[in-house]
Amino acid sequence: MTDDPLTRAQKGDHGAFEQILLSYEKMIYSIAYRYMENAEDAKDITQEAVIKIYHSLASCKAWESFKAWAARITVNTALDELRRRKNKQAVNLEDTCIAAPDGAPDEIAASRETLRDILSAIHKLPDDYRTLIILRDLQGFTYDELSRALSLPMGTVKSKLSRARISLQKILEPSQNS
Repeated sequence: MTDDPLTRAQKGDHGAFEQILLSYEKMIYSIAYRYMENAEDAKDITQEAVIKIYHSLASCKAWESFKAWAARITVNTALDELRRRKNKQAVNLEDTCIAAPDGAPDEIAASRETLRDILSAIHKLPDDYRTLIILRDLQGFTYDELSRALSLPMGTVKSKLSRARISLQKILEPSQNS
């Protein structure tokens, strides 16, 4: 019998669920932020996703797959909210931290503009491509974690991610040439 936090939480141990949250709350918030584009909405989505995760604990089969499972719930929660709104908000760079400690003001401005272009381009992608880019390139998920989170074979994940990156590059090309 395993004594992992998931098993304990599934048996009603609230302390184990708190332990899980401490391990994954930053990831959940970060995914929500990438979709919602501002801190307040990301907090709301994070809270909603955590509630869904808690109520669905029994459906997570193994601790090893919890990260991918929780990410999928978070992605679905954010996408559902965006579909409800239908009109997406502009990128809010005030909540985005760009590390340029010794950069000149023009370098920092260029970094912010590049980030704005990339985030804007990501939000122009279809939902499935956006999810792959956010989870792999922004959240650092492995291909195996992506495969589990999206319930797709590894080969499909790799080919769709490749197509997503090509689509993102095509969206970015006009702004790179200006």
